[in-house]
Amino acid sequence: MNEIANIDSSAYVTVQGNYAVINKGTGYAIINIQNKQFLARNISSFLDCVKTLEYIASKQDNSSQDYQVYSGVKTPPQGVEKSGTLTGLTEYYPLKGLTSRLISEVENSKDFKNFQSIKTNDKISKNSIRLIQETSQHSQYLSEVVITYYRDHNCSSSEADLLSVELKQLAISLSMIYTVHDLRKFYIVVTLFTHQISRFRHRERKYRWDYLIRKNMLDKLNDCLSENY
Repeated sequence: MNEIANIDSSAYVTVQGNYAVINKGTGYAIINIQNKQFLARNISSFLDCVKTLEYIASKQDNSSQDYQVYSGVKTPPQGVEKSGTLTGLTEYYPLKGLTSRLISEVENSKDFKNFQSIKTNDKISKNSIRLIQETSQHSQYLSEVVITYYRDHNCSSSEADLLSVELKQLAISLSMIYTVHDLRKFYIVVTLFTHQISRFRHRERKYRWDYLIRKNMLDKLNDCLSENY
């Protein structure tokens, strides 16, 4: 029996096309969610998994749809850096595959690449780990909230279903933060996610989903950044 055939979709983070990353406890692994097979195992960090997939993608033919297109949104070609403001701060992307799309955008941004040479491998403090887990828990909480209260936010049922999945994937990604490098990357990712979710607006600000993310996730991640610099 295939050992990953029964893995629930909420247990892995889709990164490139049909490929996803899963935390196996003793290390990370890359799986093909289409044929239910492992591509690689015993990888030390989530970031290394992403880099492995980027390397594989760079070896594929440029016309390969598996890597060049994800959920109808073209990903930036490897090695091509965008200048100026990240597009995810100004444009709304399709909800399907949103988390992976934002991670890819941050990884390919010029500013983040410049940051990689600064304190990239330093482990974060225990207090920061606690705060990060709280942000992960809040993302999981919001994944249930959007299903229940979508009508109050001018959100459709189908959009709420997609958004719930993305919030769960974001929660999993946050739980994998281990170094200052990871922390900085996902602070930017959550900032982009905050803009993406702002398309759904409750009439009262205190109930808006983007406000809740800023208050209960971004503020805590910002405290972690302050603590680890």
